[in-house]
Amino acid sequence: ERVVAGGYPSALARATPRRRMAWYRDYAETLIQRDIRDLARISALEALPRLLALAAGQTACLMNISELAAPFQMSRPTIREYVTLLSRIFLLEELPPWHSNRMKRLIKTPKLHLGDTGLACTLLGLDAEMLWKDRAVFGRLLETFIYQELRRHASWQEETIIFSHFRDKDQVEIDVVLESGGRVAGVEVKAAATVTSDDFKGLRKLQDAVQERFAAGVVLYDGGSVVPFGSNLYAVPISCLWQTNWCLGHLLFLGSSMCRTRYLGKSPVCNHLFRLWYFGNMWTLKLPEEQREIWPLFNMDSAYFSQIFALWRCLPCKPPNFKNLQVLMIRSTLEPIYRVLE
Repeated sequence: ERVVAGGYPSALARATPRRRMAWYRDYAETLIQRDIRDLARISALEALPRLLALAAGQTACLMNISELAAPFQMSRPTIREYVTLLSRIFLLEELPPWHSNRMKRLIKTPKLHLGDTGLACTLLGLDAEMLWKDRAVFGRLLETFIYQELRRHASWQEETIIFSHFRDKDQVEIDVVLESGGRVAGVEVKAAATVTSDDFKGLRKLQDAVQERFAAGVVLYDGGSVVPFGSNLYAVPISCLWQTNWCLGHLLFLGSSMCRTRYLGKSPVCNHLFRLWYFGNMWTLKLPEEQREIWPLFNMDSAYFSQIFALWRCLPCKPPNFKNLQVLMIRSTLEPIYRVLE
């Protein structure tokens, strides 16, 4: 349902799927007719909606200009120019390939993603039931949906995050690679309820390539539990992306030695607190939604939690008296932890 609905607020505000699809059609047509005319003078404007619909069927695939040009009596450079125009009005996105001097067999072709899965489903004429039955198309649209969700999460971060994809000539791949401040994380998307060690093949190859710069590798899957698969490798439910206690920091910062060194200092209290929060956070994801309310610390937003670390990073080994601290506003949250530490 989320994949078919997409992410545009105006589309989500429509009461029925039929009205939502009508909005997507009008939106795409308006952008093409109005904004494309402002960007460039092209003679075959009527070809752009057909090209966009064709690209919707190839979302989350390596860009193949020859296949996109096949239905049209146009040259490949012309179709390439049209793809660039559609990218400039944010109907298409090109995800560049990840590169490294240590690896020589990497594919250098960008991936093509539609700007929104709701628009893609509209162009393909798919509702939720039809999409669920076509597992191949569902897998590609789910990957595009996750990529767009990660881009939204990245926009909330203070540090710049660079996105790319990983694929080598042995067909080992990672759907999304994220880089920030020299750290590298990978995200693989799997439209299944189970995960095996083979699903981490690409993430392990990336981990070997970047070594100490590797922050985390995550396989997002349609399950309900966070499962570790080795050092900084986790299977994580897709639903974590829209839960309040999840943010992109889980991929790039939390759980890594860099995070503990940068934010916690050497205070044993903070280190214990960090472990309790992080692993407790992972544990509470397994609980039913109604039971998570009794664990306020573990449900705390990551940004709020980092502010607490800023206050507590220099505390002595022994927990001080609350009366001597100007943090009474978080007393109800932290007192249960003191009882554990004592």
